[in-house]
Amino acid sequence: MVRLTLALLRRGHFVARDADPISYKHFKFGPMKWRDYKAPYVEPPYWYKWSVDQSPYSPMEQRRIRAREDIGWYKNNFDKIKITPPDKWLFKIGDTVQILEGKDKGKTGQVVRIIPQRNWVVVGGRNCKYLSQNNEVNAQEQPLEHDQISLLDPVDQTPTDIIFRSDKNGNRVRISLKSGHIIEDPPEVLHDYTPIKSYIEEDKDTRPDAAMARTFAPSMKSQEEELKSIYKISDDNEPRKFYWY
Repeated sequence: MVRLTLALLRRGHFVARDADPISYKHFKFGPMKWRDYKAPYVEPPYWYKWSVDQSPYSPMEQRRIRAREDIGWYKNNFDKIKITPPDKWLFKIGDTVQILEGKDKGKTGQVVRIIPQRNWVVVGGRNCKYLSQNNEVNAQEQPLEHDQISLLDPVDQTPTDIIFRSDKNGNRVRISLKSGHIIEDPPEVLHDYTPIKSYIEEDKDTRPDAAMARTFAPSMKSQEEELKSIYKISDDNEPRKFYWY
């Protein structure tokens, strides 16, 4: 019996539950609970190699994330990746900017995409790479670094440095150091870059007033007492009332 126990221990049949061996993932203990739920996709980790063409939630990129293919790339390039802190990020989708470096230096354009994880900004129609395919030449926009473009002063439309301030309503705004004027934010867009104001609500959309409606009223009652008051249930064996001091 002792020999059999030792043999089973060596093979990993008797392992503590908190050790969570691989074999335990094939067992289900009772009905599925909230803690057992797993999202259908994996969030991109810190070592993920972002790109302009592929979404990290596409099936192909999800397979790459699960296979941990970008760890080697991150180890060799982590010291080269520039990251701008969120409180110093200047650009938003729809901003008009001027390019400061590269082959399109001095030209202006609109920001069509931002990738803060790689410190990238994509300007529409600028910094393009031309690809020939099926006797056609296609222009593919390449990203620019955060410090390679600049916002324009609203007075003379020239590059300017930016400082953040709060307006009279307490909102964080961008101020041009050249003229002191506020650089207005562009219209907000959805995940597919559709302007919010042009979106048409459908039947299954939740309206803002319904989402912001207050439906919870806090109380000192227990769950049983709240259900009794909602459904007007009387109980002769109610416990004696007590008070909080």
